[in-house]
Amino acid sequence: MYTKPHLGRALLLLSALLLTAAANAEEVPAEVPSFAVTRMHQAPVIDGAIDVTEWQEALAISGVADQSTDMSKPLLPRPTTFYLGWDPEHLYFAARTYIKPGHKPAVTAGRSQGLAYVWDAGLELNWHPMGSNVPAGNKANAYKWFLNALGFIGDTSRLALGQQFKSWNPQFEIQAHLTDPGTAPNGGRWWEMEMRATPEDFELEGAHQAGDQWRMMLGINHFPAWMQARIPCRGPYLDPYGFNLMTLVDETPAVQMTMDSIPNLATDGTAAIDLYAFNPTNRPVELTFSVSIADALERVEILSIPPGRRAGFSLNKKLPENITEGLASVEVTQGERSLFSYSVPFSVGAYAPMLSPSAPPDTTSFAFETRFNPVRSWLLVKGDTYFLEDATLAKALHYRVFSEAVDKPIAMGSITQVAEYYLQDIVRLPTLEPGTYHIEATMELTNGRTLGPMKGQFIKKDEAKEYAHWWKNEYGNVERVLPPYTALVQQDESVASLGRTYHLNALGLPKRIVSNGADVSAAPARVVIVRDGVEHVVSLGNPRFTETTDWRVRFTGKAQGAGLTLGSEGWVEQDGLVYIDLTYGPSGDDPVEIDALRLEYPLSEEDADALLCIGPGNNYSSRTTMLLPKDAPGSLWSTLDTGINGSGMTVGSFYPTVWIGSERRGFLWWADNDRGWIQNNAVPAHEVVRRDEGVVLINHIVAQPTSLGADHTLALSYIATPFKPMVKGWRMTQSTEDGTFHQPFRNVRTDSKTGLKVFQNPGGGLLHVNWIHPESRYPEEWEDLWHQQRTEGFAGWPAADSVAHAMQWRDPYAARKSGFTHMSFQVYGYGRKTLEDHLYDYFGSEWEAAGNGDTWHDTYTDYAMYLFEAAFNRGGVRSTYWDLTFPLLFSDPLSGLAYRLPDGRMQSGYHGWNLRRFYKRLYAMQYDAGLVPGANGFHSTNAYLPVAMTWTDAVLDGERNWDLDSSPLDWVDNMPIERMRSMSIPQSWGVAICWMANMDGADRPARDLAKQIQAQWVWMHDSWRNPYIPQLPVMPEPVLDWGANNAKYHPYWRNEFVTGTDPDLLVSLWRTPERIVLGLFNHGKDGAIDDELRIDLAKLGLDPRRAYARTLWDMFGGRATLDETGGVLQVRDLPSHRLLLVGLAEVDPIVLEQAGGRLPAQYGDSVPPSVVDFGLVHEETQYHASGTSPSLGWDDDALRVGLWQRSDRILLSIENTDDTAARDAAIRLDLDVLGLRPQLPWQEFVGVRDLNPTDGGEATASLDYHNRTLHVESIAPQSVRLVAIRLY
Repeated sequence: MYTKPHLGRALLLLSALLLTAAANAEEVPAEVPSFAVTRMHQAPVIDGAIDVTEWQEALAISGVADQSTDMSKPLLPRPTTFYLGWDPEHLYFAARTYIKPGHKPAVTAGRSQGLAYVWDAGLELNWHPMGSNVPAGNKANAYKWFLNALGFIGDTSRLALGQQFKSWNPQFEIQAHLTDPGTAPNGGRWWEMEMRATPEDFELEGAHQAGDQWRMMLGINHFPAWMQARIPCRGPYLDPYGFNLMTLVDETPAVQMTMDSIPNLATDGTAAIDLYAFNPTNRPVELTFSVSIADALERVEILSIPPGRRAGFSLNKKLPENITEGLASVEVTQGERSLFSYSVPFSVGAYAPMLSPSAPPDTTSFAFETRFNPVRSWLLVKGDTYFLEDATLAKALHYRVFSEAVDKPIAMGSITQVAEYYLQDIVRLPTLEPGTYHIEATMELTNGRTLGPMKGQFIKKDEAKEYAHWWKNEYGNVERVLPPYTALVQQDESVASLGRTYHLNALGLPKRIVSNGADVSAAPARVVIVRDGVEHVVSLGNPRFTETTDWRVRFTGKAQGAGLTLGSEGWVEQDGLVYIDLTYGPSGDDPVEIDALRLEYPLSEEDADALLCIGPGNNYSSRTTMLLPKDAPGSLWSTLDTGINGSGMTVGSFYPTVWIGSERRGFLWWADNDRGWIQNNAVPAHEVVRRDEGVVLINHIVAQPTSLGADHTLALSYIATPFKPMVKGWRMTQSTEDGTFHQPFRNVRTDSKTGLKVFQNPGGGLLHVNWIHPESRYPEEWEDLWHQQRTEGFAGWPAADSVAHAMQWRDPYAARKSGFTHMSFQVYGYGRKTLEDHLYDYFGSEWEAAGNGDTWHDTYTDYAMYLFEAAFNRGGVRSTYWDLTFPLLFSDPLSGLAYRLPDGRMQSGYHGWNLRRFYKRLYAMQYDAGLVPGANGFHSTNAYLPVAMTWTDAVLDGERNWDLDSSPLDWVDNMPIERMRSMSIPQSWGVAICWMANMDGADRPARDLAKQIQAQWVWMHDSWRNPYIPQLPVMPEPVLDWGANNAKYHPYWRNEFVTGTDPDLLVSLWRTPERIVLGLFNHGKDGAIDDELRIDLAKLGLDPRRAYARTLWDMFGGRATLDETGGVLQVRDLPSHRLLLVGLAEVDPIVLEQAGGRLPAQYGDSVPPSVVDFGLVHEETQYHASGTSPSLGWDDDALRVGLWQRSDRILLSIENTDDTAARDAAIRLDLDVLGLRPQLPWQEFVGVRDLNPTDGGEATASLDYHNRTLHVESIAPQSVRLVAIRLY
């Protein structure tokens, strides 16, 4: 039985304790509107109809502006007013907005409670309580939600420390309605909403009281077209620090400013403002009302308001014609006390289409949709009752489907179940002959009327014939082993896959999992069936293997228990994914009554450090990123903690993925949907508990008493992490960025037939940004254009081959991050992947699900592979980037990714397995083209798609805007330790993680500093190549030269080599056989720290007698000195949220002494520290006097060139023996013999270093790699240049 965890909320809010002081220390910037919210002595009736008398004691604010982080955008012409009031036990909130004649607010997402979202017409709200009733652990918490035109809420989110937690589940009382036509200006009507909230709804303890403050964003979306607007405030939607400051007051007049008129400031410059105040006290009050419009209209009045009375004034004056924009301000004060402070920019005529007339509704028809999926032969028939004048009149939708050739129905029927305002069904048609087909539908109403008929048609083709050039092609062949994965090894009941071994039971569930040499599992997985309150653990034997290849092993199996028969079919793939189709049902003919059915996966405590659960929401995903408490028994987490509303499910709290593990090993679970489950809103889909055996992940498959009369089939998968080892050189070569969303693949060419720009949309704006082909509408031109882009270039962009030739040897990543070598795409939406629109039009929801975007079903992937074959093999493309690779919910049943619940509503599903197959085939194609590793990356801020990450090289995180001018938080605050450890450690997955850095603010140095702080924090978590942090985009050269690029990472939470006394000093460590890099980070907020770190030098393989420390990077101060004999590193003055990088190494004094005599006489017997630090004073080093190495050559007799050589680096001492003239050196190098030619062309690279730079202005040494010549200019007479070359 499921019991709610007692630690759930505390765990999610733990980190908020860190910011208690910071959250209250900052005031809203002076220009941000602020208001007094008055106590209401008579509670309004919550019926959705705003009664001005009921709300006379409330604050009222009108005038929303197009949202902008700096309050620069102007007032909207659509009147909108918000009302706010309070009493000790409630907050009261109401809103009204203008609806133009003939329009009905659109609700596309949230037609059930909990599903309201940004696409719906409605409100978007974020409230941050700061009063006396906020618990100590919640001081940083803000609460964000959507409230749509139907009065439903959704995406309820608790925000803390820059993180978004969707386990907040308020129980607001809400009513909404539309007034009658003609009750608003110009024949329009009002949408009105009223809401009552308790302190418990905002997780408060105790009653509200005067003096409590809130920061509130009052936003409204759309009504009628896409537009996000709000009462002017600063900052992004998730950051409350710049929101309107609301102060609860008592015995204070209630100020109400309304702008309900049309015309108004935004339409024609008419200042139409009603400004009044109600005096709820028993004594007269005197208020000063001030209005200023663009400094052209000023009005100030001082009014005395009797007890229980209302007073104020109305403006209705048009501005002079020469004033078309400016600032409108309204102030109301009581003595020195501000009650109402509001200002908004306005621009006459802005957003005029918002009020443009709507066509009158057609009362003889209805909203009808029909779409055909030719791959499945499914037809959607759908009537929408929402837009009827009275939706309750809908009774049935009658339809028939017939061929154009034969007027005889091939299908007909009636749909009588209304769900979420829809009468809809998927009609499964027989296999159709090619031809044109028609659909007719009528809607029957309960009053006897019939609407329609509505008509549609579709075409069926012979796809294999029509699209023979790509249909079911074999491009991107995955029926083979694809390195780095290795051949699967099946033995007895086990299957081994690249560092992991799975021991399977009869159903394919894990008996035991081993990864990286240790157990992931603690005990065999179980199937638990509960009947009559008694738990039955099903006995599970071994599977039967039905196919064994090097890349896939198939199995099947059966089991029985508690009156049920269970069967499975599945397979293990080369990357370690185990996929299972699991069926359960009654063993006999009679139904079986069960209370519950669970799958349980006991996991080892040793690495059950962190938990990650990710759901819908993209950058703003519903997710949990937490560290599991080590000693807490019982329930530790469930999907109810992550959030039932955040799950996006119509019923239940299903989330597609849960990972439990560490950077050493872990267990990942994934399923696309909960088809075959029996969900219950009160029982989580997934839960994690601690028992004696370990940490147990539970799938609650049947979550309520159920009579099973038929089989149910569900699909799931799991995989042990990490998926693969980090590749050699990954820290400098594996990253990703968009780079080419537009040019040079788009917006550079003209149409060869029309002469117009291909990319230009005649209607304005962008047309496409996603083509997997050159910029031409004509496929017959593509091959020539690919060739041109690869060999010649175009429009000022160099040829792809020339870019790779120039860059790859010295920076493989840079060689394919932009230009014609790199292509950027959105994985869904934002345009189609080709200009062959007819394909998308034909394949419909099989390719593009309505409202959701690209499905990546097999036929779609087939077509994409056909296009990519030319891109990689003849077009010069070396890498791809896929934006928006998130766990994405699909609600379109025609796509096959969603399904219908018994009550007729839709249960959405994901396309993770589809994307996994797509990326796998893409990887295979890139592998064949010699482009891996590093050829593919995707963007997944806050919402990784781990089931597909096995086939990618890098993931881009961090796309979130931070307003530095209003927020006291930096990146370290916003990306706390639990977020980083549970989600963003490369070693957890075997995939590089890189970061975006979206910092907004007027102060550029402050922006630069914020990004530098971000870079240091992600460096501590082993993410070094971050193209979006140009201030610190790569590993600093001294750290690279010290060997960190191929070092083993020991994170600060598992660093067995270093101990300190200050818990705020975090120490990560990178270890090579010879050298150590220490990352010292002050995680505290209280200023600089000092500490003494004890380092186990012997354990690190360093001889304390020979060890030394070198500061490698100290951009922000801090010092570290090593007491070699005691192994103590003294750290001094390390600033808050700053990093110091220190290198540790040893040098043999005998080898050092020998090396001292091998440099030119100018150095005496000493060796410059730069040579030592470069690792050239080493017992492996071979010394070649000038003229003795056949690997070097030069023509100038005045030069002497000595060579120091190690296996991966050399030092050249280039001496100019001329007494009078400077010399230019051109040294020929046999890079192959010297071991300096990259053998792994996308992982290794060559770098050149001047080891004795001077202030004399000499040019740096440069390597002409392809001509194998080192150039060193202007070597002064009788001087030496020391130049090192290294293969990294």
